[in-house]
Amino acid sequence: MNEDDGYLMTFVYAGDTNTSYLSILDASNISAEPLAEIHIPQRVQGFHGTWISDS
Repeated sequence: MNEDDGYLMTFVYAGDTNTSYLSILDASNISAEPLAEIHIPQRVQGFHGTWISDS
């Protein structure tokens, strides 16, 4: 298993429309187009993440 096996998920805020979306990226190729985008019709504030290791 490599450290970049998996997915990177991040919220993006579009200030011009006051909306957000969740962008899901392949962690081994984050410069590629997102694998998926989930659009949310409002701003997502205060989003935080947590890392959980296998051990």
